[in-house]
Amino acid sequence: MIKKFMAAFILFCGITYDVFAVGGCNGDYGNKCPANGGAGSAWKDYTVDTSLNEEMCGVRAYDDATGVKYMYAPADDMCVCNIADDPHISFYWGAGCYCDDGYYLANSDSTECTKCPSNYPLSIGFRQTGDDTGSVGNWGNDMDACYRNFVARGQNVSIDVMEYSYGTGYIKSVTCANGYYTTENWVDTEYDLYYEDNDGNAGYACKPVGEEYYSTADNSREKCPSYVNASGETVPGHTTGAGDGAASITDCAIAESEIFSDETGTFVYDGGCKYSK
Repeated sequence: MIKKFMAAFILFCGITYDVFAVGGCNGDYGNKCPANGGAGSAWKDYTVDTSLNEEMCGVRAYDDATGVKYMYAPADDMCVCNIADDPHISFYWGAGCYCDDGYYLANSDSTECTKCPSNYPLSIGFRQTGDDTGSVGNWGNDMDACYRNFVARGQNVSIDVMEYSYGTGYIKSVTCANGYYTTENWVDTEYDLYYEDNDGNAGYACKPVGEEYYSTADNSREKCPSYVNASGETVPGHTTGAGDGAASITDCAIAESEIFSDETGTFVYDGGCKYSK
């Protein structure tokens, strides 16, 4: 099997000896290099020198089946993925060869990126995570790397779930409805359809913010700005306590029932007085 794949290479990044600048592959870590951009199929004129992988391709690792080879000839040189005729693998300078999003490496002996099934159509290919680091979620994991996204609904909350083909789901994001909040940290935890919180609520739930609060974008809540009432007390404004009437700071209000006075007499704010930014 190894000899078969040693004989045919299809994807590569064309480079010159001193300058990594072909087709946008300029030597920056994580750059995706173009396919089919070098010496074509004239492999008989090329010599393989894997000892120069790191220097010339920016890749230390090498494997007969799935690694990167530095190849050179009198008129050209290049970095190639050691993969036989597969358009769904890409060489990333400084990182290596990885299956594209939506594909996975079938097993450790395979040199073909396989498309994820239609019911779990997604996978995570190469991602740059820093100036000199990267990660990949679909390499050497077989079909377990494939997943689907769906949105689950709880009590006043929507939950974005990433469910893998082996049946386990993980929460990627949580969004409380307007006027609701949570102190729970569900993100990146395993999704559980039968979760029950400390208050005995069945399923995932966000709580009403309360009449002195409004909800914020991070699923939290903030207290309304305060004012001084007719008795000289400093009290917070009020919202509806939940729902759209407690969605932002501008929902905080002085109630119409709050009586004020000045030198001209007593007065109220008709319809209440909402906070204005």
